[in-house]
Amino acid sequence: MDIFHWSSAIAAGLLTGWVSNSHGAMAAVLVLNETFDNTSQFTTSTSLFSDGSADYLGLTGGPTEDFGGGASPSAVKNYSGFDGSFLTGQDLDGEGTSLPITFAWSGLDISGLTNLMFTGLFAEFLDDSGDIDASDFLALEYQIDGGGYQSLLSFHLDEDHSGAFNGVFREDTNGDGRGEGLPALGDSATEFTKAILGTGSLLDLRFTVSVNSGDEDFAVDNFRVMGDPLPEPDPISVPEPSALLGLGAIAGAIAARHCCRSASLGG
Repeated sequence: MDIFHWSSAIAAGLLTGWVSNSHGAMAAVLVLNETFDNTSQFTTSTSLFSDGSADYLGLTGGPTEDFGGGASPSAVKNYSGFDGSFLTGQDLDGEGTSLPITFAWSGLDISGLTNLMFTGLFAEFLDDSGDIDASDFLALEYQIDGGGYQSLLSFHLDEDHSGAFNGVFREDTNGDGRGEGLPALGDSATEFTKAILGTGSLLDLRFTVSVNSGDEDFAVDNFRVMGDPLPEPDPISVPEPSALLGLGAIAGAIAARHCCRSASLGG
């Protein structure tokens, strides 16, 4: 390598000290934070209701209950693990409501995000050996940019239960309509986390419920969706002119030293 290219290579190497090739960690973005303090963030396929006893659908556990104008039900289950308000229901067709009932969060902005994750708390009060039948279910689905709903998380009658009545909810991990995941839902709220596959601009989330007899119930809370910002190109910082002059001086000094040494050896 001749002296010109050698000194230029040194200068180029020094210049890389000004090229930034890493970012600080970017905080995850909260897309949905549903605490069920009120109904402002979601729509329902039916109004909240209560007969004042054991047929009800509404928000409870917080400073203000909402059962759609109905009396506070006396038979709300004694769940644990919920902090403040949560969504609950029991014997959902007892007042003539058509099942299933759907709750929807539409048009959630996910533009510029990846690695979308859902978390939520779920419970079903365990009375004796259980009350869940084969026709009962809880199902959470999502779609991105109107591309069609896909299953995210669902609960069905325990596959190990003998018969079609009076069992417990377990997660259906293989889509066969029976639950095999652990743990089974019980009195205490259990958190489930699921990855939402795909990226896009708008996310729709849909929660569908069907429990149709006395002591068949559900409770959910803290539905959250989070995502990571898509990585941006690494910025390149241009050095100050004074820094470039300094690099030129260094390269010139190296070249001069080399020339002088070459002349000395030649003499």
